[in-house]
Amino acid sequence: MPTFLINRNVAKDLLNMPDVIRVVEDAFRVWAQDKGNMPAKAYLVVEKGDFRAMPAALPGAAGMKWVSVHPNNPSQGLPTVMAVLIYNDPETGYPLAAMDATEITAYRTGATAAIASKYLARQDSHSLGIIGADAEEKEELEPSILREAIVVVDDLSQASAAGEINVPITRGVFTIDEVYATLGEIIGGEKQGRTDEKVVTVFDSTGVAIADIAIAKLIYDKAKQAGSYMSVDLV
Repeated sequence: MPTFLINRNVAKDLLNMPDVIRVVEDAFRVWAQDKGNMPAKAYLVVEKGDFRAMPAALPGAAGMKWVSVHPNNPSQGLPTVMAVLIYNDPETGYPLAAMDATEITAYRTGATAAIASKYLARQDSHSLGIIGADAEEKEELEPSILREAIVVVDDLSQASAAGEINVPITRGVFTIDEVYATLGEIIGGEKQGRTDEKVVTVFDSTGVAIADIAIAKLIYDKAKQAGSYMSVDLV
């Protein structure tokens, strides 16, 4: 059985945002129904950086994104952040594809923001502001805003450990109990999205592997259907 080798250019060719938004929204819905599985992100710290393992499974799909963060890489002509994703058959464990995950991460981030805006933004909104310095343990949003807002997160454990709410929780000026809902709960109808045009809503997006795997499945299905992309007999 072949294992597809999907580089960044191929992934970019196979993806479009409407399809990505559709599968990511469905992934959040399925996950909220306890039909998906996403263990906690695991960190491996080395001298010059760290690695992050992000496994997840959805019905008919499983895999793991392996992310490296090495701040000194630009001096060597390499990106600070790199990622690969292994996509497996959940029934047999067979590696169906090995993918560059740079485009997957970029599309997932954009799609999640679009989905959150669909449920949380005002109906008359016409502009978008995004806050994020991409650095853990750095406060980017005034805690008083969180106290006044409806706060929604993609994943409660990740957000409380390394998201926008992490520092306020650590300082004791915000609590986990003040989080209104997860995005999946709102998509699935367990909690309502925006119901008042006057309230402030905050979405704390840390990036979840469940969405990465949904996009990986989309890429794999398209590559398999085309049948013309590089593959190897890996096992």
